[in-house]
Amino acid sequence: MYDIEWANQYLKKLDPEEKFNTMIRTVGVLTKVLESKDISPPIIVGGLSVEIYTNSDYATRDIDFLSGDIDKVKSILEELGFSNSEGRHYYNSDLMVAVDAMDIAYEGLAGAYDKVEKIDIDDELYVKVISREDIIMDRIRAYLHWKEHDSRYWAMFIIETYFNELDIDYMTTVGRGSEVKSEANEVIKCIEELGLSSN
Repeated sequence: MYDIEWANQYLKKLDPEEKFNTMIRTVGVLTKVLESKDISPPIIVGGLSVEIYTNSDYATRDIDFLSGDIDKVKSILEELGFSNSEGRHYYNSDLMVAVDAMDIAYEGLAGAYDKVEKIDIDDELYVKVISREDIIMDRIRAYLHWKEHDSRYWAMFIIETYFNELDIDYMTTVGRGSEVKSEANEVIKCIEELGLSSN
């Protein structure tokens, strides 16, 4: 059922002016096609994951995802009307959607695979997304290493929004934070600035 013909028909109905809806449903459609071929679904990372967790308060212009069987994924992207602009970068001019399709075996997920979240779009579509904890740590690293103050702001935004659902221990002791002490300390500092308690 979820073949290329179905996917192309679905994508034609999307309105490129509704940027977020078009991007997330594009990944949802790709996920369904890959699933029908017994290929693991892509994992959304980067800016689109931030947009998802901030309910579009943050906005991005492209889709970054990690996937296995990357050559098959790229071939399917081309069947879905995406042209290869350079390396791992693809663009669909009808949808006005850019994709950075990264090889999970080469790039690796900057976080825990067992924390990857499944987010339902509707009864038919879903996407896999890097965890809130790991995207917070990603933004914290961007702030600490490249002084991207916006990244720290969005890390704090997600912490405040989801605080009661976050695995604080993972970020400050068990997870990526334990590898670089300054990252763990920055998470704690953000929590304190927001007036929240990790106890």
